[in-house]
Amino acid sequence: MTVRRFRGVEDMPPPWRSADDPKNLSAVARMLALHRMLHRGPAVAPGVRRFKTIQEANADRGDAYRQEDPPHATSESMAGGESP
Repeated sequence: MTVRRFRGVEDMPPPWRSADDPKNLSAVARMLALHRMLHRGPAVAPGVRRFKTIQEANADRGDAYRQEDPPHATSESMAGGESP
């Protein structure tokens, strides 16, 4: 796409639509509707959320990998007792 430069406003071509055209408002409404349809970001409330534990934070994040607790080594399993 080329860049066109003008020395003054009088050298510029006329706008494609008049500023007082009544169809401008409906055109903007259609563009906003298109933007809302195409841009569906995460539905996260703005702001800071605080959690008491890391498990609560991971659960809020929605990451299934982080929600599950990894199996911990217990003293019984290490001593040759019951295996998990």
